[in-house]
Amino acid sequence: MLELGTRVRMTKGYKGVEGIIIEIVRSRFEFYVVRLDNGIHIVAGPSSFEPLI
Repeated sequence: MLELGTRVRMTKGYKGVEGIIIEIVRSRFEFYVVRLDNGIHIVAGPSSFEPLI
């Protein structure tokens, strides 16, 4: 499970766009709300992005 504030780079639909995890969705699945640098907020699973360290 990733922490709030983790920077990520999308690897699927918005490939190459960076963003930040702003919320962890309460679900039995591992979903996150990600605020992308282009202003869009999306819900994504960990297979949709890679964490930037």
